[in-house]
Amino acid sequence: MADAELLQRAERLRLQATELVLKKCVATSAEEVDVPVLEAAVQDARQLERVDEELLASAEEMLAIAQAVGLTEKPEVLKERLFNAVNDGDLAVAVACLEANAGTAVQLQIDVMDEDGNTALSEAACYGEVELVEFFLSKGAHPDTQNELGRTPLWRACYNGHHDIVKLLLESGADKSIASNTGEEPGKHGSAETKALIAAWDPEETIKLKASRGLGAWRKKTEKAPAAKPVMALSKLQESLQSGEEPLWPLKVRLVELPLALSAAHDFGKVPLVVANGVEEVERYLLYSCEGLIDGKQLIGEVFIKKNKTVEEATDMLRDQLLSAMETHGIGLSLHVRMGDAACDLGRFCVEKVFPAEVFGGPRRWNSDEVQRQFPEAGISLQPDFRLVVSTRFNLEDCRMHLADKLPYFADMAIIEIDPDSIG
Repeated sequence: MADAELLQRAERLRLQATELVLKKCVATSAEEVDVPVLEAAVQDARQLERVDEELLASAEEMLAIAQAVGLTEKPEVLKERLFNAVNDGDLAVAVACLEANAGTAVQLQIDVMDEDGNTALSEAACYGEVELVEFFLSKGAHPDTQNELGRTPLWRACYNGHHDIVKLLLESGADKSIASNTGEEPGKHGSAETKALIAAWDPEETIKLKASRGLGAWRKKTEKAPAAKPVMALSKLQESLQSGEEPLWPLKVRLVELPLALSAAHDFGKVPLVVANGVEEVERYLLYSCEGLIDGKQLIGEVFIKKNKTVEEATDMLRDQLLSAMETHGIGLSLHVRMGDAACDLGRFCVEKVFPAEVFGGPRRWNSDEVQRQFPEAGISLQPDFRLVVSTRFNLEDCRMHLADKLPYFADMAIIEIDPDSIG
């Protein structure tokens, strides 16, 4: 009896201490709250039977907000928290993890992987978390990522018999023919329902869905494109700039040479298209060097998957982003169009006098006269510092295959290919 009373007393003290921490955290602003302390207290409170449920709910809301606005969270901490949230089926925390550090080089990518090569989408599909799967797909998660065993989200959802998720993945462009490392296709395992669904699914429908979503083939970030012979070495680039001659595009450079290559493209009146070959550091550099951002994968998610924006609404948003970058207090800013590993059809969003295609044509087509024709409103002008940069994670071959008909004036762009072998 004494031992039981001691345990009860310890439990009461634990409850009091936990609730005290929660109350102090809730009374603090989201910007100033100690996130690790709040997170630990929330996790502890979830295990207590008699905790104040209203207080816990307030603390959980505070934690989600704090994680979303906290710009000092380390990527490895956010990644661990993201995968824990998927394991717990906690959508709010997953959203906060992906939105944390927004617009910075340390923001988590939607297809970030754990130590086993699983993405958050793959884990959610494996656990049967429909709401999380819907969210990750809406944010542009690729449905065909493969983990270290070669298993896709569809394979894992089939294996565990999650019929609704199998259907959702197929309708989002997941490829049922992708086998695991042992040669097993998704339809080999699962329930009678999932096997029937896989067997009845038309592969032609997958091709159509991939095209509508602008999805290219997924590649592991560790894979490198076949080595290509540089069209022009950096020394030649430097020589051409000194002599006033335009470089020969496409141009293959090391990452450290990217700033000079971008300057060369702009100096010769072209919009640079940076072909990253899967090198993540490219996007980080552009996030630091460009003030404005248009996210192609986000457009696809909002307009064609989640459908919380119409094409017209998205076009109006692009106009605002363009005008904001084109002239901000008399200073032109750099505008980064980030395609990622998607083939967003930006031509569909180009509308005369709203978001003109000429923006992608460089100074020869996007100049002060053209701006006045497109936007005759008083106060709108083109500052000479304005620059547009387009980037893709594709390699050069896939870039030409998937983006040539998606980017206006593709043939006129200065293609800058990053040498993946030059990265650390």
